[in-house]
Amino acid sequence: MGRPRRRVRVVVALVGAAAQLGACSPPPPDLPATIGCTYQYRPDAGASAGERSGTVEVLGTTGPATAPAVTELPDFRMEVVYVAAGPEGASVRIAVDDPAGEPLHHVLYQVDAGADLSSTSHGFTGLHYVSSGPAELQYFCVADG
Repeated sequence: MGRPRRRVRVVVALVGAAAQLGACSPPPPDLPATIGCTYQYRPDAGASAGERSGTVEVLGTTGPATAPAVTELPDFRMEVVYVAAGPEGASVRIAVDDPAGEPLHHVLYQVDAGADLSSTSHGFTGLHYVSSGPAELQYFCVADG
């Protein structure tokens, strides 16, 4: 009975070490090194007062232990993760929650090697609108290079 436990510990340790090493590796050469997600926030969707805009740059990494790029706004919290190579392939995950952490919008884009991630003016994601009360967040993501 002692042997199976030891094997499980070794496997868990190896998986953990591989995940940590993978998170430091650059993306495969046929995928962009970074993506940029451009956003525009309005506290009141019908008015421009108080609006904010910006771009979140996300470095592509490998492995499942990738930390998200986080944008905090008064009515929204947006997380973007770009895994250029992982157990399930390349992907971009975008999660928008309200300030209390309640999910408003979550989406996963699975990316094929060699895919054109800047194929339209609103990138590979298209233009998204997320609402919370009167507030509105718009965003789209494109490959940076």
